[in-house]
Amino acid sequence: MPKTWTGRARRVDNNHKAIIDFAVNVLGRTVFDTHALPGRLDFDILTKGGLTYAVEVKQPGEKLTEKEQAYFDAGWPAFVVHSEQELFDKLQEIDKLRAQ
Repeated sequence: MPKTWTGRARRVDNNHKAIIDFAVNVLGRTVFDTHALPGRLDFDILTKGGLTYAVEVKQPGEKLTEKEQAYFDAGWPAFVVHSEQELFDKLQEIDKLRAQ
């Protein structure tokens, strides 16, 4: 039986908007802000190779909540970023792997 995650909207990290703006305006990526959807991470981003990854934005030193960790444990394609540079680096890594 499939698992479903429910809950209420979470607070937004201070760097949330800046990272999404960077993804859209600087990197030209398609982003769907999902932070207000129960059981979801902060946003989905489309890679150059056409894959969609969920992204969780955290402040430096901040850890995943139990519900966020459950999302990762379920095997969804996702990663955590703390800054615009980390997002850039992770997307570069994914794009390089897809190009091989």
